[in-house]
Amino acid sequence: MNSDLYCDILVNKLKPGIRNKRRGKLSKGVLFLHDNARPHTSCKTVSTIIKLGFEVLEHPAYSPDLAPSDYFLFGLLKKELKGKRFDSDEDVQKVVQDIFHTLPKSAYKEGIYKLPERWRRCIESQGVLARLRFLPIKKMDQRTCIKFCVKNEIKCADAFQMLTVAYGEATLDRSNVYRWCKMFSEGREDVNDEERAGRPSTSTTDEKINEVEKLILANRRITVREVAEDLNISIGSFHSIFINDLGMRRVVAKFVPKLLNCDQKQHRMNIANEMLDSVRDDPNLLQRDITGD
Repeated sequence: MNSDLYCDILVNKLKPGIRNKRRGKLSKGVLFLHDNARPHTSCKTVSTIIKLGFEVLEHPAYSPDLAPSDYFLFGLLKKELKGKRFDSDEDVQKVVQDIFHTLPKSAYKEGIYKLPERWRRCIESQGVLARLRFLPIKKMDQRTCIKFCVKNEIKCADAFQMLTVAYGEATLDRSNVYRWCKMFSEGREDVNDEERAGRPSTSTTDEKINEVEKLILANRRITVREVAEDLNISIGSFHSIFINDLGMRRVVAKFVPKLLNCDQKQHRMNIANEMLDSVRDDPNLLQRDITGD
């Protein structure tokens, strides 16, 4: 992505799309939110956005936790594309477009409407970017919902859409939802996993799970190897406990500095405060928001 391509998308795709699909938004004024990547902040892009009449919402550096495309959309895409192989760029584009079309409009709206809560969390944490995101274990809840949908003859695709709206990034991936739909439609009643053959694991006991949770909560920046060595478990067992039992996920570690400096933290807090004040002054502000990346 470069400035020329980004500007072309803004002029020839985004603006016509807003005009056709969101009638009246252009006249009310578009609030455009994107991050500080170089193509987004170049002179050409800034000039193009001014000509389009968009108002850009300020976005602090190193803040994927405050960008809906990062904390909402890309997580869903990653989950859907995981493990799949494609023969061409066109195949990837088609699958991504299919995913976008499958998501209900309410899912996109909910992603944007999570911004105030994200801004509040940023202020409460004194601008610190949390590298560990906690996703409560909701697999059993979702399986129960799937079972309910099957019992009421709700299509699996519709069930997946409803789960996406309700659980966001914590939603089971599409293949799992369809697999459980099939099993329940064939008469299965139990939402729990079936017991597996083999020797019981000694690394994933309730005691070990509690110990892992305590270590992580005490030090959010502790490494995988440190936890494994402290508790005398394998790295594979740690990952199993971390993801499957505790429902946690390490995010954005590759893209964000390990420690933001004081100025960066204060800047994040200042912008979060300003945005919350703007939402309080204008409760309909987020209805004008368009987010891009």
